[in-house]
This record gives sequence, structure tokens and C-alpha cells, in this order.
Amino acid sequence: MYSFLCFLLMSFCSLPLAAQIPGVIHYGEEDGLNTFYTYRLSQDKNGFIWIGSDNGLFRFDGKEFKQYKEGLKNMDVLDCKPISNNELFIISFLSDFAYLKNDRIINSDINKELKKIQLCYNPISVHIKGGFYMCNKSNPKNIYLYKDEKIQILPLDITQGKTATEAIGFDVNAHLLYTRNDKNQIEAYNMVRKTITICDIPLTNSDFIFKKDNFFIRKSEKKIEIYKIENKYHFAKINTYYTKEDIDQISIDKNNKLWLSLDKGGVLYFDQPLSATKKPLSPILLLEDYIINNILVDVDNNVWFSTRNNGIFFVTRSFFNNYINLTLKNNSSFITAITDNGKNIILGYNQSKGGVLHSNTITDITLQENKKTEHKAIFAKGNMVIFGITKAIFKYDLASKKKKSLNNYSLKNIVPYNDSSVLLCASSGLIIFDFIKDKYSHYLSDERIYSALPYSRDSIFAGNFKDLYKINLKTRSKKMFLEGYYFKDIKELKPNLYIAATNPNGILVFNRNKIVQKITEKDGLLSDQIKKISIENENIFWASTNFGISRIEFKNGKLLINNFTQTDGLPSNVIAGCVIRKDTIYIATSKGLSILSIHQLLSQQKSIHKKVIVNSVSIGDKKYFNVNRKLVGRYPDNEVTFHLSFPDYSSQGKISYKYLISGLNNSWQISNSSSIILNAVPPGKYVLRVFGLGYNGRQSATSSDIAFEIEPQFWQTWWFRLLLIVTGILILLWLWSLYLQKRRNKKLENLYYEKKIAELELQAIKAQINPHFIYNCLNSIQFLLYKKNYPETENYLDIFSQMIRKTLYYSEKALIPIKEEIEYLTLYLSMEKLRLKEQFNYAITISDAVDKNWIIPSLLIQPFVENAIKHGVSNLKDRKGKITISFDYKYPFLVMTITDNGVGIDAKLHTTKSSDSFGVKLSKKRIETFRQIFEIDIKLEIEDLGKKQKTPGTLINLYMIPHENKNTNQHH
Repeated sequence: MYSFLCFLLMSFCSLPLAAQIPGVIHYGEEDGLNTFYTYRLSQDKNGFIWIGSDNGLFRFDGKEFKQYKEGLKNMDVLDCKPISNNELFIISFLSDFAYLKNDRIINSDINKELKKIQLCYNPISVHIKGGFYMCNKSNPKNIYLYKDEKIQILPLDITQGKTATEAIGFDVNAHLLYTRNDKNQIEAYNMVRKTITICDIPLTNSDFIFKKDNFFIRKSEKKIEIYKIENKYHFAKINTYYTKEDIDQISIDKNNKLWLSLDKGGVLYFDQPLSATKKPLSPILLLEDYIINNILVDVDNNVWFSTRNNGIFFVTRSFFNNYINLTLKNNSSFITAITDNGKNIILGYNQSKGGVLHSNTITDITLQENKKTEHKAIFAKGNMVIFGITKAIFKYDLASKKKKSLNNYSLKNIVPYNDSSVLLCASSGLIIFDFIKDKYSHYLSDERIYSALPYSRDSIFAGNFKDLYKINLKTRSKKMFLEGYYFKDIKELKPNLYIAATNPNGILVFNRNKIVQKITEKDGLLSDQIKKISIENENIFWASTNFGISRIEFKNGKLLINNFTQTDGLPSNVIAGCVIRKDTIYIATSKGLSILSIHQLLSQQKSIHKKVIVNSVSIGDKKYFNVNRKLVGRYPDNEVTFHLSFPDYSSQGKISYKYLISGLNNSWQISNSSSIILNAVPPGKYVLRVFGLGYNGRQSATSSDIAFEIEPQFWQTWWFRLLLIVTGILILLWLWSLYLQKRRNKKLENLYYEKKIAELELQAIKAQINPHFIYNCLNSIQFLLYKKNYPETENYLDIFSQMIRKTLYYSEKALIPIKEEIEYLTLYLSMEKLRLKEQFNYAITISDAVDKNWIIPSLLIQPFVENAIKHGVSNLKDRKGKITISFDYKYPFLVMTITDNGVGIDAKLHTTKSSDSFGVKLSKKRIETFRQIFEIDIKLEIEDLGKKQKTPGTLINLYMIPHENKNTNQHH
């Protein structure tokens, strides 16, 4: 809407209704609006209200006023134009233009483009996507297009010789600028084709005209005419208003309804759109004590008024609609009591006055002149009304308008008793007053009674400030019933079920025997301090408090509570009580009487269809205004602050925020601050989910979700941690390897010395074997010489010499091939056979599965053969001895077997007196030494054959894994 400075006269068929709007809110310096003189109001797409003033620019988000001064070259901000890309173009006095972006004012010193604008008067303008057109209102020469922080100049090329003296308005879709030429004709200038078309609205020199959407408003002397554009150049007059009053400004709101600011104060509102063709309705006069500069109807149809020297006023849609649709005279008094008589609504004020509502008119009743004592209760029956003031009681006749003063009591409450009597609850006890006979009966004179209710013919409940009694009026006896409750009011819901208002224990539901149920704030009440109870039906009642009014319903065993406050259209949250008539509820408040539809109250939305606005996000030293971009901070700059707004103006500043940080915690938190500060956020990806909470806990329908990230330092990344773990593991493995290597080296060192010792032992064993063998051989030669058997001695010496050479050769070797072992054994057996005069035969066999090049320890078998000859076959008398040596392969072992048919092991033990011969002992020791040095594991088995067969003998098996002969390169 746009308003113009003008003077008009206007007359109406009937006088306008003048009144102060109940529930109107004033914002001034004490609220943060640090100015009094306010100009134009506007609203951006986020819902913020922007206020031009003589002290800079203000933004209001429903809770806080934020002032913008720094960067303004002129503090008188006449107007501002919200632009779709979150910019705000600022029009200051003397055409000092600027714009607001990212919470910073950019003036013409910063952006030189703004100096291109040459406007001498307040411009006319029209929005386009991302910018707007504007030009001088008087004598326009150029059109200026502001877009993307740039100014484009479009000269007005009027080719038909006419001069535009006044710009009226733009039609962006048709690319037209409507102007007024020096012949008082309206011209449509095509900004693309640069052509002019004359329109058909007749004008005179004194006419004032402006455009709003598809309407032209023309003021001509004593009338205001409304024209509608039917095509680009033709206009149809649809309505005319006649007047004689002086008008300061004209405004048209977003609903195309007319507002006229009066020169003497106040504003006239026409509750019908400009397109209406029927006779204009009588206007409603509002805020008559204030000079109104501008009117804004916001997106929620709340109404804002800027004023001259009085800040701004605000009224919610609910208040405004209630006031407009049911206008009551003098309906702004502080009401403290309410009742009805079936026809009228009776009101009691916070002074010695009452009121009667009838046919949408409240008639005041003066009970005491210049008295400020308030009403405590009212009782009405027919035309008889009892007004109970704090220290006076009056009986008033509505028909005759006569009043009568009754006995003075310090009254607390008035309760119906029977058809002709009421109960007066007073500081001096309980009084039964017969209002027909004007007769008083006193009870409980020693008690201060605040509430009472009859529950049988002669019995009543009576409550003082801490207990509830059962009183028998016949016997005048009292009995304690409920202890520890301050009862303010008691009503019967249904037979033997009562509702009590207490302070501060909420609502008690009880019968004549006990408390049935307690209802408190935990169940959803607005407050536990209940003032009055009003019954709707046997399942529903209303509870009045200083914080609003609650409707409580028992439904299917469940408790349903609906709370209603100023946000629902009540003039005030301070409720004295209510009267219910079918679907209509009359609510007495501290700012007048509210008349509402119960159905409409219940059908109001329970959530707020708005979202929280995230104005900016600060992460460390970075501040982000575009919260749709990626929001990233880096550790350790990990303090995150969200600057929030929730522009729910009907909550009247009672706004909080419910939020959680997904990825950080899973618990919802509530904050009354518009800044949510997160300290020491660890590295990670998170999402802020935030709901707005309006007055009475109403929540925004959807959450605002903002993703952000705290990037880690390199040493906090997963790959660095993985690298650190791998490096640690490698270091541990290296240390473990060093430890194992040290142990291995120590073990090898020990093995080296053990090998050295074993080699020395082997050499010693060989040194022992060789002399032992030589000794045996020399023994045999000596024996032959003794017998003078020289040929055999010679033959023996020949074999002996070969044996000596081989013995010396093999004794130098640790391992020899099987074939060489067989050669050596053959020589040895031949020599022993010769020595023993053919006392035994021998045989050496080798299996095909045995490779003769496999190596075995040298001189391994000889000691066992020697033992078989010496202890086995050499002493046989009854048979010839036989020694068999065989080599066989039984996977995976090479099996070497020495068999003799000698006397056997037992006989050997008996004759030798030793478990082993010296040679066998040396062989066993050699076997152990070979295991230590060469890791050749040789298994020895000795078996007495005499235990298994009739012929004695000995079987010796040697098992070993065959080894490759490195000299022959053959493998097993």
C-alpha cells in the first residue's frame, strides 16, 4: 500500500464508530524502538517488519527491535523496499539512497552506482524480481532500475511533444508507466516501445490520483472515486465516496481495503475491498488519539500503525476481526465480575460501576460516584441484579433502573442458594440473603468464607482460605471435609460431582465423600491459580485465570484441555470469568468483554504455520548470512552461534526455541534466547533442528534444519588416526622383532656354543671309537699270531689296513652316503668273520626304495654290529651265527635294521653285566649329538627276539628321515 500527503473532505451516511481496539499493543522506546516518529512500514519475505523512522531503520522480528544506523548518510528513513534476494533498499530524506545486505548498510560512498540516482522528491516505485523500478513523482525525466546492486537509467523518451508533470504508477507486466501530463490527461508510457497512449480518466488541476494494483484512486473536490483498469488504457469507475473531513493520508492494504488517516488523529477503515460495487459501508474510526502516518496489514492479516511521535501500534488479526465484526461501545473497561440473567450479560468493573450488554451495546450503571472499589461477584435473576462490591452490596432493578444499598459486608463471593435467596461469602462469615424479603441469616461468624455451594436442602460446602467444610444449616454444625486447600469457587458439574477452583492447587474434582481427581499445570492448565469455574455441560467446564482461560472436557475417560489466550483473540489474559450461551462465550477480561464462537476457538490451528528464520550463523571468526551454502568451520575455531528469529507477532514477544543438534546429542532443549551458542563442538557433521515456540507453547508446524560441519585438523582426521595406529603397530612389531631377534641371537649363540661342545664331544667319541676298534683288531691279530696262523694273519692284516684307512677317512666326516657305510660294514664283517673262524655268516641288503646316496651319520651302524658279534654270535655252541643288516624305506623313515641270532638281550645282560656295551653307549651318545648339531632325529629300538620266537636273537632298528647327499644333488 502507498500513502500520500493530502487534504480531503469526506462525508458519510452515518457517523463512524470510534473506539480504542481491545488488545492493541504499543511499541515504543521502552521496547527497543528507540524513536517516536515513524514513517513507512514494510514486510519482507521472511516476515520481518521494517520501520522507517527519524532515527534510522529498525527491524522487528516479534521479540526484538534491531536498529540500523551505521552507514546511513541521513537518519530520516522514509521508506524501504525489500528485495527478493534478501536485500533491502533504503530511501532516506534528501534522496540519500542506500541498501542493506548481509546485515550491513551499503551507501553511495561504498557503491558508486547509487550516485547515478537523481531524484528530488519521494519516488514512486514497483517491485520486480530481484529489484524494482523507480522514478520521481514530479516531473519525471528518467526511470531507474535497481537490480543486482547496479543502477540502469532508462530515459523517458516522450516523442509526442507532451511533458509528464506527475508519475502515477507502474504496470510492470504491460511495461507501462502511467503519468499525468500538463493537460491533466493520464498517459500510458510504454517503456519498451517508447510510445504514449492517452487513458480515459478525466482530471482537473485540483484532482489528486494514485495507483494501487489494478485500481486508480482519484480525489476530486468532495469525493473519492475508485477506478478499475479493464484493459491497459480503459478504466471503469466502480465506487464513489463523499466526504467533508480532512484526510492526511490514503492507504490501501494488501487486501485492497481503504484506510484514511485523519488530520485531527485516528484512521478510518472501510471493511470492504475496493472492487466492491455496492454502496460503501460506514467506516470504523480507530486510534483517534494518534496521528497515523502509515498502515500495514501483514501476511497474517495483523494490522500495524506507524504514528507521528508515538512509535507504532499493533493489533492481531483475531483482535481486529473480533472488534470489527462485533463493535461494542465503551468496551475497554477492566471487568472483574460477569453473570447473565438469560437475556442480558451483566458486568462488574474494577470500580463502583457495572454494565449491561444488550443488543451489542453496553449500558453503564453507576453504583457509587468516584469510588474505585472493585466488583467481587454479581448475581442476576430476571430484572433483579445484586452487585457485590468489596465493601458494599447493591440490589438493582434493570427495568426501573433503581438501586438499593444492602448491608455492608467485606464481600468475597455471591452464590445462588434457592429461588429467593443467595449465599453471601464474606469476611464476617456466611450470610443467607433473601432478596425478596431482604432478610439476612448469619452462619459461621468466626470464619472468613470465600466460596460456598449447596449440595442438599440443608447442607452446603463452605470454604475458607485453607479448608472446606460441610455445613448443616439446621444444626449450624460444621465438619471438616477437605483440608489444606484455598477454595476460590465451587460449581456442580453433575449430580454428586463437583468442580472447585483453588489457589494454588489447580482444580479439584470431588464428590461428597472424597477427591476424585486433581487437574494442574502438569495436566496442561495455564496456571494452578484458578479464579472461577463456568459450566458448559455435564462433561465440559471452563477455568478462568490471570494467564488466560482453559476449557476442560471429560471425554471417553480422558481429559482434554484447550487453552485460550491473547493469541486466540482475547483482549487480555487476565480473565474474571465467562458466560456460555450455546456456541457463544462471553469472556470478561481486564481490557473489556470478548465475545467469541466456541466452535471457532476450537477449530483454530494448534500449530504456527511459520518457520524459524536463521538470520546468520557464526562459526569461529566466520559469519554466514547465506545459510543455504555449505557452513564449515575448522577446529579449534569450533564455537558455533545461530542467530534466530521467529516472527510470530501474535505471541507478542513470548517466543522461545526448541532445538536439538543431530549428531551431537539426541535431547531437545528449549531456549528463550534468540542466539543458540554451541561451545567446543568436536569435529564432525551436524544438523540443527529448531522449532519456534509461540505464546502458550504453540509450536511451528515444521522445523528449520541447518547443516554445518566442523572440519578436523589433520591430526584429528580418520586417515591420520589410522596412519597413527598403523605406525604404532609397525613400531610395536619392530620392537617385538628386535626382541625376538635378540632372543634368537641369544639362542643361536647358545646353540653355537652347544654345537661347538657337541662337535668336541663327537670328536671325542670318534677318538674313543677308533682306539676301541683298533684295540679289538690288534687283539684279533695277536690271537692269530699266537696260533701261528700266518696266512690268515697276513690276510687279516690286509683287511685291517683297509679298515684303518677307511676308519681314519670316515672318522673325519660327520655324514657319509649309505653306499660308503655298506662298504665299510662289509670290510668290518669280513675281518671279524675271518677272526672268528667263520663262526657266523652275514648279509647286507638294500631295498629298491632306498637311494644309496642318502646320507647318514658316519660309523652309525658299526658299533651295533660289533656288539652283535661280540655279545651275540661269538659264543654260540649249538648253531652258526648269522647277522643281517638291511636298509629299507617306510615313508617317511629310512629304516636300518641289525638282526642277529645270538643269545639275546637277557643272556647278554647276564654275561656282560651291563645294559650296554661301550660301543653301544658311544652310539647312543652320538645319536643325541647328531640331533643337537644337525637336527637329525634318530630313533633307536632294541628288541629281544626270544620273546616272540623259539630261536633267540636281537633286533635293532634305527629310524631317521633320509637326507640329501649334497655332493650327488639327489633328493629323497
